[in-house]
Amino acid sequence: VKNRYKTDLYSVTFDNEIALESIQNPLWEIQSIQQSQHKTTVTLKVKTNSENNFLLSELSKIATIRSFSEELLSINDIFIRVVEQK
Repeated sequence: VKNRYKTDLYSVTFDNEIALESIQNPLWEIQSIQQSQHKTTVTLKVKTNSENNFLLSELSKIATIRSFSEELLSINDIFIRVVEQK
């Protein structure tokens, strides 16, 4: 069920602060970016149906990755979406 309602949003945290230009890529759209001491956290919306390993490979070309996670909807959020569609 969760795969059916995927948002294609990923949260990636890089070591160090990173310039916005170096993160831009035709494979994704930047939804948000937060920079703090020694790290940059970016939320990306993937435009293509890419495997996580391929995304990690592309992202690792930018900088060292501290964390990588797909943002999945909860069952409650999926239920609300289904009810709103009817």
